Amino acid sequence: MKLFKTINLIGLSIWIALVCCIGCSDEYEKNQSYYPLLSHYYLNPLIVDFNFDSNAQTTNTQIISEGVDWTLNNAASWLTISPTNGKETSLVTISAEQHLSGDTTRMSIITLESITPEWEYSRAFTVSQSAATPFLIPEIKDCSFSGTASTMDIGISSNSVWSITSNSNWMKAHKVSESLLKISVDDNPTNDYRTETIILSNKSGKHAINITQYPANVSASQTTIQTEKDAALFTLMIDSEIDWNATSSVDWIQLSPSEGEAGISELEISLTENSTINERQGYVYIYTGNHQKIQIKIIQRGLFLNVEETSISFTSDSETQEILIQSNTEWIISDYPDWLSLSETEGEGAQTITATPSVNNSTMSRSGKIIIKHREVALSHSIHIIQSGKTFNIEQTTLQFGVKASTQPIKIISELPWQSTISTDWISTDLTSGDGDATVQVSVTETQSYDERFGTIEYSVVDKDITVNVHQLAKYFTITNKAFNFSSKGGTAKLSFYSNESWKIQKEDSIDWVSLSDTIGEGNGNITITVADNPSVKERQGSLLINTSVGQAIKINLKQAARYLRADVKSLSYFAKGGTDAITISSDGEYKIETSADWIDIKMINDSRWNVSIPYNETAIIREGTITIQLTDLEEGELVVTIPVKQTYEGGIYIDRAFEEEINWDVTNENGFAISIKSYNMDSTWDSKHKDSIVIMKSEYTADGKYDSEDKDTTDVNKSDYSNEKDWN
Repeated sequence: MKLFKTINLIGLSIWIALVCCIGCSDEYEKNQSYYPLLSHYYLNPLIVDFNFDSNAQTTNTQIISEGVDWTLNNAASWLTISPTNGKETSLVTISAEQHLSGDTTRMSIITLESITPEWEYSRAFTVSQSAATPFLIPEIKDCSFSGTASTMDIGISSNSVWSITSNSNWMKAHKVSESLLKISVDDNPTNDYRTETIILSNKSGKHAINITQYPANVSASQTTIQTEKDAALFTLMIDSEIDWNATSSVDWIQLSPSEGEAGISELEISLTENSTINERQGYVYIYTGNHQKIQIKIIQRGLFLNVEETSISFTSDSETQEILIQSNTEWIISDYPDWLSLSETEGEGAQTITATPSVNNSTMSRSGKIIIKHREVALSHSIHIIQSGKTFNIEQTTLQFGVKASTQPIKIISELPWQSTISTDWISTDLTSGDGDATVQVSVTETQSYDERFGTIEYSVVDKDITVNVHQLAKYFTITNKAFNFSSKGGTAKLSFYSNESWKIQKEDSIDWVSLSDTIGEGNGNITITVADNPSVKERQGSLLINTSVGQAIKINLKQAARYLRADVKSLSYFAKGGTDAITISSDGEYKIETSADWIDIKMINDSRWNVSIPYNETAIIREGTITIQLTDLEEGELVVTIPVKQTYEGGIYIDRAFEEEINWDVTNENGFAISIKSYNMDSTWDSKHKDSIVIMKSEYTADGKYDSEDKDTTDVNKSDYSNEKDWN
């Protein structure tokens, strides 16, 4: 509204200026907005150029009028103006329809005219609208054609003029209209697919339509013909999408007709007679253009003579079998064995004959040949003839027996009389001869040896012998563990052995502390030995004796340990300030622990570990005591371990001797006193750490292997006479 008022003021100012300038003139300019009269007029559009995009849209402008009636004329059909006339300044709406074309911008010139009679005036202004975004969309982008010539219409959706580009020699593309494309293809006589691309172009770019044409289909009702040697005529149906032609590869095959049109046609194939002994073959080829589509294979048999059987087998008896001779010509049987009879020895064409052998009374088979051939040409066939001999067989020729007396059967299969011979007296049979099949029971006596034994039974017919081997296992008794050790608490153990004979176990009279789960048996043994508790300080021994049925005696030694009681320390020594040590007690019996002094305190840590605690020695003398460990569940003897305990006093001298078997000796000194340590004959590791002012004297470590000391502050150490010392530091 502010802009409108501003424009009105500007227009009014212009009008006053013009009136002032030309008010005395007798002439006027028709193309100006003033008239030199006493009345004043003004007419003009606020905006004289309008630019629209391609979409449908509406805009407003003002027609500024002072005393003038006006009208708007010449608007294009795609524009709508409202109102189109008026008598004063008015707001005018201009609406444009959507511009669908993508080719060019469109423009309309609108004329604003005065329709006041006293004042003629007109003014033109323009409305332009941009072209739409160009596009082109084919209805189909991939087209497929059969092998025959054909056409296809494709709808094109586009808002811009388009053109076609195609360089194919078998496909044509024609622009029927801006919305229709017609594609035509020729026959495809090749055996391959062929493709082409059509390019449609407009302002939106290039658009491809892919064309694919299949090869023309051609089929025949037969692609293979097999026939006999005689002349023959065959009629085939050819179904083709396009025109075709046919050729033959050999002169004995004739064709009629040699070409045909698209659709279903008949093709006659005639063959001449084959008078040779060889099968022959030829081909008929079907073409479309220069391209082969079908190959028809023709096989014609020549003269032939054949028998399916290449060999015939007969049993030893006289039996008859048929022989099928397949032929299309005459034949004769020129050779066959003298023990074979034939129903026919010559003939023509296909025929079935019979063959019968005489009885074969031998166990050996016999064989021969039947030769069938053509009288004149080189055609022949050979049949191998075999007749089996009489059967004589034993299913099982090896027998294995255990150590006991037992029997096993063997089965004799025979068509002839037989007899047997046995090699040893511990083998026997229930039948020694027979005629035909039989089941013979073979028996052996029990063996009383640790050696295997072998024998044979020989079975014989007129021209054949069969040996049956007999094997009897030896007796055995195998044991791996002949000594057992038990703890004093007793327990159980397994006495295991492997055997195939009977056995008996005896124990010494003196070992009533041993019991057995079994004392007699046969075969493998798994005997549980149970030993009672031995609450004694003495070990005890005994033995078992195993007697076998063959006479072998095996001794088993038994040993049971006595009770034991051990501590991991032999003595305990402490400085004046006291301390604690853990000792380990191991035993397989029950024990008690007592101390000889009230300043020695011992408490259990667990079943085998005890903690020894020594308080500060307030006296001025070395005090000594003992820890006594004694078994309490003994029924015989006594077992006690005594551990001496010594504690020095503050400032005192400590002398310890005779650690003959000491393995690991360690002393930590913290106060100020002298220590003398002597005669560690077998000490392997000796270690001391000294603090403050300490005097230590070490001597006579005859076989010490590892002696170590770490000295700090002001310490005097004297070490001498280590004749065999190996590691002293």
